[in-house]
Amino acid sequence: MKKIFLFAIVLFLSTSVMAQLNLGIKAGYSSSKLATSKSDVKSELKNNFTAGVFLRVGDKWYLQPELNYFSSGSTFEVKNTHNGEAELKMHNLQIPVFIGRKILSLGGLGCIRIQAGPTATFVLSDKTKLKDIPAEVEGIYKDFDVKKIQWGLQFGAGVDVWKLTLDVQYQLGLTDVFKKYEMGNVNNNPIEMTSKNRGFVVTLGFKLF
Repeated sequence: MKKIFLFAIVLFLSTSVMAQLNLGIKAGYSSSKLATSKSDVKSELKNNFTAGVFLRVGDKWYLQPELNYFSSGSTFEVKNTHNGEAELKMHNLQIPVFIGRKILSLGGLGCIRIQAGPTATFVLSDKTKLKDIPAEVEGIYKDFDVKKIQWGLQFGAGVDVWKLTLDVQYQLGLTDVFKKYEMGNVNNNPIEMTSKNRGFVVTLGFKLF
């Protein structure tokens, strides 16, 4: 994944001096969920906010690196133990590098396009909040050891109209969010758990030029 990401950066630098350029800003809604490896650990979607900048290089085929801030996380509950839950929330800086293609022209108004590419996510901070959990089982949810750099893929489709860009994308985490985590239960039997980010992103952008 690192080699693919570095190759995309090199390709961008080598083509940017001769290709059409667009610089823009974007903001929108994202939903994220940590897909766990255990069926007895319940995880739910969280609604979040995202904002960033993008640079589009090319015309019919294009390269689009971005720099985005977004929050992510999920709530956890071990089934058949209690009714409480823990909420993990992370603040992130993400660098996706998309390769895209315009697939349908809308005349002079704009186009419909598809794009996909690798992402590098840098976790700026993370926090675990316990909700309605008895003191005797608080240890189940403590010490989430979150990786500070996570890799993934993002793909989707978009529409350009005038200087506006609307994108709908799916995020697929490829690396575990946790370095190593063993979630215990009330009987002190550890539940080894891995988890990867999953979610959707919907953004509206504006091309500055």
